[in-house]
Amino acid sequence: MQARASDQVLLVLTLVLTVFADLTVAIGVGVSIGLALRLRRRNAGMEKDWTPPDR
Repeated sequence: MQARASDQVLLVLTLVLTVFADLTVAIGVGVSIGLALRLRRRNAGMEKDWTPPDR
Protein backbone atom coordinates (compact mmCIF):
# COMPACT_ATOMS: atom_id res chain seq x y z
CA MET A 1 0.00 0.00 0.00
CA GLN A 2 1.39 3.36 -1.02
CA ALA A 3 1.29 6.31 1.36
CA ARG A 4 0.61 9.85 0.27
CA ALA A 5 3.62 12.09 -0.22
CA SER A 6 2.45 14.39 2.58
CA ASP A 7 2.26 11.44 4.99
CA GLN A 8 5.77 10.37 4.03
CA VAL A 9 7.11 13.91 4.61
CA LEU A 10 5.37 13.99 7.99
CA LEU A 11 7.00 10.68 8.96
CA VAL A 12 10.47 11.89 7.96
CA LEU A 13 9.99 15.26 9.69
CA THR A 14 8.94 13.54 12.92
CA LEU A 15 11.92 11.19 12.72
CA VAL A 16 14.34 14.06 12.18
CA LEU A 17 12.86 16.06 15.05
CA THR A 18 13.10 13.03 17.30
CA VAL A 19 16.80 12.64 16.55
CA PHE A 20 17.87 16.29 16.55
CA ALA A 21 15.42 17.96 18.94
CA ASP A 22 13.37 16.17 21.55
CA LEU A 23 10.78 13.41 21.55
CA THR A 24 8.19 15.71 23.12
CA VAL A 25 8.70 18.33 20.42
CA ALA A 26 8.58 15.71 17.66
CA ILE A 27 5.31 14.27 18.94
CA GLY A 28 3.72 17.70 19.28
CA VAL A 29 4.77 18.79 15.79
CA GLY A 30 3.79 15.45 14.26
CA VAL A 31 0.32 15.47 15.80
CA SER A 32 -0.27 19.11 14.87
CA ILE A 33 0.79 18.70 11.25
CA GLY A 34 -1.07 15.38 10.97
CA LEU A 35 -4.26 17.03 12.20
CA ALA A 36 -3.83 19.91 9.76
CA LEU A 37 -3.32 17.49 6.86
CA ARG A 38 -6.40 15.47 7.85
CA LEU A 39 -8.55 18.59 8.08
CA ARG A 40 -7.27 19.82 4.74
CA ARG A 41 -8.11 16.49 3.06
CA ARG A 42 -11.53 16.42 4.67
CA ASN A 43 -12.36 19.97 3.59
CA ALA A 44 -11.15 19.26 0.06
CA GLY A 45 -13.53 16.30 -0.18
CA MET A 46 -10.69 13.85 -0.74
CA GLU A 47 -11.63 11.67 2.20
CA LYS A 48 -14.96 10.23 3.25
CA ASP A 49 -16.08 10.35 6.85
CA TRP A 50 -14.70 7.45 8.80
CA THR A 51 -17.16 4.80 9.88
CA PRO A 52 -16.34 2.05 12.34
CA PRO A 53 -16.23 -1.51 11.02
CA ASP A 54 -19.20 -3.79 11.62
CA ARG A 55 -18.62 -6.36 14.32
